[in-house]
Amino acid sequence: MVKFNKILAVVCASTLSAVLAASATDEYGKDCKDIKEFISQYNMTADRCGTSADNNVEYITIQGDSINQKVIDKIGSYSSIKEVTFRGIKNIPKNLNLESLHINNLDFTDKVTIDYPEYPVLTIPKGVLKTAKNVRDINIALHKISKNNISEINTLTKLVNLRYDGCTFEKGIDYSKLKNLKNLKSLVLYDVSYVSGNGTPFDEISKYICQLKKLESLNVEGSSVKTIPKCIGNLTNLQKLILQSNEIKTLPEEISKLTKLTELDLTGNKISTVPSAIGNLSNLQRLSLTGNNISKIPTTITKLTNLKDLYMANNKIKSIPKSITKLQKLESLSLNFNSITDIPEFLAKLKNIESIDLSNNKIDDEIPESLNVLAKLSTFKLDNNVDIRGETLSNAKLLTCSYNVKNNKSDDLCQDANNRCIVEGIPYC
Repeated sequence: MVKFNKILAVVCASTLSAVLAASATDEYGKDCKDIKEFISQYNMTADRCGTSADNNVEYITIQGDSINQKVIDKIGSYSSIKEVTFRGIKNIPKNLNLESLHINNLDFTDKVTIDYPEYPVLTIPKGVLKTAKNVRDINIALHKISKNNISEINTLTKLVNLRYDGCTFEKGIDYSKLKNLKNLKSLVLYDVSYVSGNGTPFDEISKYICQLKKLESLNVEGSSVKTIPKCIGNLTNLQKLILQSNEIKTLPEEISKLTKLTELDLTGNKISTVPSAIGNLSNLQRLSLTGNNISKIPTTITKLTNLKDLYMANNKIKSIPKSITKLQKLESLSLNFNSITDIPEFLAKLKNIESIDLSNNKIDDEIPESLNVLAKLSTFKLDNNVDIRGETLSNAKLLTCSYNVKNNKSDDLCQDANNRCIVEGIPYC
């Protein structure tokens, strides 16, 4: 069930925006009806078919047990189609030619079912992927990836975005030709593993990823990664680095070379010490260290003067350092699920802060009146602490607030009757 939930989230996230955009025209476009009628003779369905304002079909999802060349050629006859998804196709002919598809996005995904098998069983035969010469984006989900698949993908030099979701890889694959994808800007390895055995495919792929000089976004999530190679410093155009839900304990100093990085996500790892190298990421706007083993907010983070979002929930932090006030562009501060004991008055110096979450800590303190000067504050959370006292905040833009009502030991908490963020159970002052 856990595996199904993860895959369902991936599939939903990748299709939701397109579904919403096409809701007004879905099922009604002439082209969609034409394609649906044509493929029905081959026991296939078009579960998702979206059209533009002038009813030209733009994207389509084909589902069935088998696919054939006639269906490919039919789809290819519509020059307006830019995205094609094949879902749950168990029989892909070895001689299938995708060259007629002049599209941007090509997805191969498994059918989403409750009885999802432990490992993907769908495969893409040798010779198929190399014919997708015009495709810029490829997403393969829940398939078994062979050395032939990798070899063929590495010939698609127009590729800009490549994503593997929940795929299992054969061992011993040669990834050296990955460097041929010189136009690749985004690479995602989400929940990937070997078909059998321990370890992670990332260990074999990583040194070749480091040769993708145009790469702007790298996402290696839920893939049992333990170490990040030093060569990652070669990816000087990288803007987004997501390494969620792995087993990383440390980061190489070479990460300091990624000066274009605007987002670094290390959620759900085993980091206890934040390397000083992070302080050199002068363009960083979003940093997530949630779900690690960090005991204090290091001064190196306070060097990130362009930081807007800092997430350090679910760690072992006991206090908030005054140096955090150097982050004058900070808009969101999440320190919930730690061991913080007080609410510092100096938080009032974070003039651009919009959200502060200190819930699920060990705070036994009075709310500083100074926080009422935060003109942009809209969210303030203090749920599940020891004891919260004083007057609730009355900031003009505050719309979401919580003050530990059920857990407070004393009755020394009240709220202003004119406060926009009214909390049930708190008496008026």
